[in-house]
Amino acid sequence: MDHISPARNGGEKSIKILRGKVSEMRLYEVEEHELNMLEKGTPANLFLNFGIALVSISCSFLIALLTTHIASDRIFMVFTGFVFIGFIGGLLLVSLWYRYRQSTAALIKKIRSRIPDEETRSIGRDGEEK
Repeated sequence: MDHISPARNGGEKSIKILRGKVSEMRLYEVEEHELNMLEKGTPANLFLNFGIALVSISCSFLIALLTTHIASDRIFMVFTGFVFIGFIGGLLLVSLWYRYRQSTAALIKKIRSRIPDEETRSIGRDGEEK
């Protein structure tokens, strides 16, 4: 570990910098459009959260329909509509989550595959390969 203490300049306090050396460093080149995709992220987590919420609400309304007697036809139809719309919407959002989750993982895998595991190149301080 290197200890570097710069000299005092005009009353400024010296700063102690600790540097830990690493045995290997891999640098991955990333294209601009890949960086933009990673920066935007995916709405996958939002899809999953809303999908789970809709399925949970639908289950609640389904349990209410199955366990209670609803005298009004209008209220029964509203509850039934909530059950169907909730299950369909929830399953749709969960499937969208699954699709978008795969695309981000594939992009990261593509970037990582640019340096094969068996091929390790050593680059000196002057930037040339050894």
